[in-house]
Amino acid sequence: MANNPNPDRNKEPIPTQPDKPSPDRQEPGRHEPTPMQPPPDQPEIRPIPQEIPDRQTPHQPADPQTK
Repeated sequence: MANNPNPDRNKEPIPTQPDKPSPDRQEPGRHEPTPMQPPPDQPEIRPIPQEIPDRQTPHQPADPQTK
């Protein structure tokens, strides 16, 4: 039984996914096609979180105001 899953895995397109993140295949149950779509969204969210932590910190704005 342990010998069966071995050859089965070799036949699967598992080694082809990491080598080529072909988002066109979008295989069901694959986590690669999902992160491939967010790339365009990540760059936009990146600049936002940088400014949020600055304003979110009530210690920074409170310090200059208290002084």
